[in-house]
Amino acid sequence: MRLLQKYMAFFALIALLVTSCSKDETATVNRDVADNAASIYFGPVLADLGSQFNRQQEQDIPECSTDDPAYAQITLTYGEANTEVSVVVEILQDDQGLFTAYDDELEIPIPSGETTVSVTLTDFVVWNDVDGAPGMPIWVAPKEGSEYAQFVSDPLSNTFSLRAGSKNYVNVDVICFDDRDVNLYGYQFFDINPVPLYEFCVFANYCTDAGRHYTADYTFALYEYDGNREDGKGDMIYSSLSPETGMDDGTYWADPLCVTIPGPGDLASDVPYLVFEATLSDWPGYYTAEDDDESVITKTISWDMIQMLFDEDGNDETTEYYHIFFNCADDDGPVECDLNDPDADCDNDGIPNGEDNCPQVSNQDQADLDGDDIGDVCDEDRDGDGIDNDSDPCPDDPNDDCVDDCADRGGDSDSDGVCDDDDNCPNTANPDQADLDGDNIGDACDEDRDGDGVDNGSDPCPDDPNDNCVDECANSGGDTDGDGICDDDDNCPSVANADQADFDQDGIGDVCDPDIDNDGVPNDQDDCDFEVPVVDEDGDGCEDEAGSDCEWTISEPGANCFRATLNGEGDSFLEITLDTGVPLLEEGEIVAAGTFGITLTGNGLEYNFDTGTATVPQYNIQVTDSSGGVISCSDQDDDNNVVEGSFTYPIYVRVAANICEPN
Repeated sequence: MRLLQKYMAFFALIALLVTSCSKDETATVNRDVADNAASIYFGPVLADLGSQFNRQQEQDIPECSTDDPAYAQITLTYGEANTEVSVVVEILQDDQGLFTAYDDELEIPIPSGETTVSVTLTDFVVWNDVDGAPGMPIWVAPKEGSEYAQFVSDPLSNTFSLRAGSKNYVNVDVICFDDRDVNLYGYQFFDINPVPLYEFCVFANYCTDAGRHYTADYTFALYEYDGNREDGKGDMIYSSLSPETGMDDGTYWADPLCVTIPGPGDLASDVPYLVFEATLSDWPGYYTAEDDDESVITKTISWDMIQMLFDEDGNDETTEYYHIFFNCADDDGPVECDLNDPDADCDNDGIPNGEDNCPQVSNQDQADLDGDDIGDVCDEDRDGDGIDNDSDPCPDDPNDDCVDDCADRGGDSDSDGVCDDDDNCPNTANPDQADLDGDNIGDACDEDRDGDGVDNGSDPCPDDPNDNCVDECANSGGDTDGDGICDDDDNCPSVANADQADFDQDGIGDVCDPDIDNDGVPNDQDDCDFEVPVVDEDGDGCEDEAGSDCEWTISEPGANCFRATLNGEGDSFLEITLDTGVPLLEEGEIVAAGTFGITLTGNGLEYNFDTGTATVPQYNIQVTDSSGGVISCSDQDDDNNVVEGSFTYPIYVRVAANICEPN
């Protein structure tokens, strides 16, 4: 039995399921459960085993990713002794949704004489797959007390009871943050109902009665909109927030104040769904408001207004802030681009409104066929013949001299010069209208063009109904790719390659070989497809430049020890993009044996091994922060637990460690 199993005793199966079961229901599955144990299935999340990731989870939310969820890493406690269970399980999928692979070794024991046991879920995170192992976290369950807890219905920790002999399904809410730092997505699994969150930023000015502007300090509160209240303020979302302010070299400044807000849900985009209230604060040494100055501003917010902030600069990757003016003549909120301003560029095409023949539609070429100073892209009659483009048979010819013989004959969908009503392949170009078997289906689209009852793909002589053609490959597997090489002899039978080039001589032609040079780096990750490097520390498939004295060596594990790495394979680097804890995997296994903690500091990469009572007598760590860059390293002789260097994310790390059972 693996050492890990000895440490963890009996574990509950943590499953990631999309199902209609509630967390109090007991579901029937196709495996028996012991009378003195119970199994658990969870909705998607996976928590790290070590303190490093726990810290990260409280401070950072993973960026949203289109990657498929591959592994769930979970921490829970059970029983009166709060016995801890930490486990990584693989995520599978069927027609009902996502779930984790069953492992009958992982069951929660029920105390003797009892029928139930209390279980508390403390951490839950989902990771993607990188080379068959956990890569990066993509979803995480927020914890009670964090700023993100308010956006899910049931933040961690969750406590529930398990009954002996049962399998229980538990729903867990998880969230992620998108890469433009605007949209935060929450997913409540079983029904998979996304809860999108967005960033809303405000900035304020204060004006004296004489009209002098100041950057303003203020307090800010945000509420759900309640149409039944006179002020519209419903349930509070945020209160007593203030922007960060300061003074540098005599200049007073304030940063925009940004908060996370929900979307409008099912409400129409033009109706209020949020209300904010901003209250002006005096700024000693800078300004003091008069008693009769406007000092409180309350505004309702609609989704249209939020969208306007997203779209105002034409860049979907950024958001503008909502501008508040205390005691000023200016209007609060986002301001639409003024089409009457000749210096503005409302369509962001680089041409000012005053010179743009389509100021609301981007058209850098300024094409204007009829010379009416209305650009073609926004001109409803671009040839100026008095007929709208949609009704004009020749919208680009004012004399309508274009010839459209097919206008009344179904058009010409495939543009082969044969009108659809007469075309024996109306959706496949075939101007010759060839029809070998005379069935009024053109050869270009006829699945049995010789009409012998055998589809072309299976017909040894698809153009001869008597099959009298000579087919040199008839008894050699055919010639699927039509390159003149029979399939039985073709090193790429499905991809044409008459030259049969095979760089690594592995019997797979280069055009279909996933690793052309057989250096262990797939083509889509290999920067040197036709090079077999001697030294390739960064795994890019190219020979590394000189400059690193680090040796990738570690002694073989001794008795009661085993080798663990970050990816379960040992030699490849793993990309890391933030301070975190990464599972240590026994080679060839998906169950974590511990956690390797990573934190970047001014001295380099600080690291630690969290392996419970197990020891790590030998290890080797290598780090680089660029493809082909110089590699820094550390091993068990390092007393400071620091890989020295100047690193910035992303970094590339590989670790090999011998983990040993305590004596």
